[in-house]
Amino acid sequence: MSQADNVTRRAVLKAGVAGAAVVAGAAVALSGTARPTVAQDRPTVRIWSPGDNGAVADWSQDPILQAVQDATGTQIEITKIGFDIYGDQVNAAVASGEVPDIIGTVDTGNRSIIAQYVRDGVVTPYDDEALAPLVPNVLAQYAANPTLAELKIDDRIYMKPVSWADGNGPGFGIIHVRKDILDGLGMAPPDTFNQYFEFLRAARSAGSTGVIFGAGGEGGLGGAIEAFTGAYGVPAGGWVPSAEGYSFWAVQPGVRDGLLLFRRMVSEDLVDPVSWELTETPRDRYVASEPYSMIWNGGGHVGRIQNDMDLAGAGALEWTVPALDNGMGSRGYLSVPSFFGGTFLGSLGDNNPEAAARVVNYLSSPEGYKLTALGIAGRDYTETNGEITLIPEQRSLDGFATEAGDTGAHPLGSAIVSWVPQEWQDFSLLYGKPPEFKQWYDQMWVHQRQYLLETRGTLTTSPLWTAYSATSDELITRSFLEIVRMGSEADAGARFDQFVSDWQGGGGSDAQAEMNEVLTALYG
Repeated sequence: MSQADNVTRRAVLKAGVAGAAVVAGAAVALSGTARPTVAQDRPTVRIWSPGDNGAVADWSQDPILQAVQDATGTQIEITKIGFDIYGDQVNAAVASGEVPDIIGTVDTGNRSIIAQYVRDGVVTPYDDEALAPLVPNVLAQYAANPTLAELKIDDRIYMKPVSWADGNGPGFGIIHVRKDILDGLGMAPPDTFNQYFEFLRAARSAGSTGVIFGAGGEGGLGGAIEAFTGAYGVPAGGWVPSAEGYSFWAVQPGVRDGLLLFRRMVSEDLVDPVSWELTETPRDRYVASEPYSMIWNGGGHVGRIQNDMDLAGAGALEWTVPALDNGMGSRGYLSVPSFFGGTFLGSLGDNNPEAAARVVNYLSSPEGYKLTALGIAGRDYTETNGEITLIPEQRSLDGFATEAGDTGAHPLGSAIVSWVPQEWQDFSLLYGKPPEFKQWYDQMWVHQRQYLLETRGTLTTSPLWTAYSATSDELITRSFLEIVRMGSEADAGARFDQFVSDWQGGGGSDAQAEMNEVLTALYG
């Protein structure tokens, strides 16, 4: 999954967009704007996206960008802006009345600000009568995944999901274990929580510092509890259908049980103490230090984790387990749409939505994905009877990443229309690897997808929920961290009951009633 530390990206983008009160003159790109030399009669398309220029030294001479221009009949100006200031820069541009033609990867969680863009005419819908014929690939993405209907505003499509796949997939709470340690202990990979705790106890006795996750950030436990609440039938996100309609996931009785199960792991001293302070991804510590288990996201990261372990030369073997069972007849990781962020078409005075639409559509096409993942056929790679052979020397000159563990893609492949499609991430991770590595990799994907719990409403909102969601997040973060560290199970249960009361009484009940109306209209 090309999330590439999307937890961090989400945090910095959200913080940036929230800081809308910035001066218009602040919109200065970290790495500048490139103006490639092409035919001057072509319409200019200005693209902003978060991140950096990667291995591209000079956009004006970049052959991959030139290939996109030739395919779309445009002249493209690329501006890459640091993740930490991107949201502020976008809002400064909006305040100035001058926005790029393509605004890449805005956090879709900022629905109130996005709705304001729509009301103010800053962005234009992809399904506009004049634009729809130009963006069949964008419209097809919505048709392929009904969940994306939640992204619509006034029943119109304003966002191109910046995706790595069309459907839904596992979220951020996947349980990883060190298979080499399991083998050394004579234990099979766990399938139940009892087996998982047994492994953690044995690993702890053997010197492990405990399971690691990142609970020190603003989201607290975040997705670390996904498998735990899933063991009681509750997806750790969104809105859950009930007899009374849709109700918020965090106040379900099954969440109480899931938190008590998580607390059991904490109370037995099976958690690495650094987890409570860790704000960055736990991946590097998992690879390089003592923890024998990690709770984090998965997907394409599994292959990169194993690559890093191989580079460390320690003989470590990464292993993901299916969502664990606790004897309650349910299990599952949270199933979420495979994207982060939305890309918009600017609609102010000097914007050219038609030309911008052509660029977005091409980059979202099989040809565009292949170009940004592999390069130019005959130059960056060859293909004979379906077998692709990369030309590393030329690819490194043409702006493609060469660092170990990367997706291997060109900077145009990320943060504009996608985070590199999973098929090309897989190609990069598996290229040159022996058959047994591919067999292992495929098995890890099967494990992650074996048990998934669907949810509703993760992408949509209502006025009351928009107003209350930040308070809800704060309550969840503080309360759940306290619950799993309580001295007794009785105290932990009572603390959860207090959380539910606080959530409902503070505005949650009214917001839930309004969201029920929104979701009933969408799903029935």
